[in-house]
Amino acid sequence: GGPDLSAAPRLVDKATRECGQAGSGESAWVALKDFARCSDAHLLAIAGAVWEHLGAPHSQARWQALELCARLWPRSAAFRHALMRDIPTFVQLVCAIAPAASAGRAAAARGGLPPPEHWAKQ
Repeated sequence: GGPDLSAAPRLVDKATRECGQAGSGESAWVALKDFARCSDAHLLAIAGAVWEHLGAPHSQARWQALELCARLWPRSAAFRHALMRDIPTFVQLVCAIAPAASAGRAAAARGGLPPPEHWAKQ
């Protein structure tokens, strides 16, 4: 088996909440960066978990995920490429135009990010 990527969703959950709380510190962000630096597989697991947050039903959660993307964007070309594999779905998720599950699966069908079940198994 490959690396254990199961921590990615939890790290993204904590980091997105930290993005939305002024003065909450940087501990979740540091933990997420350390995890993402382990390998490309770790970074792609983070990107997949962020993708799920971008399709959250609440606009504040989507905004926090977008803030996390803004922090990761300049640090990693691999992260940028992972998110931009399917720009239309990215926009649909952030703008709540399409339900997250169907939009994510549509992206996978067009060769974008794989469906969530795949991220957890890599």
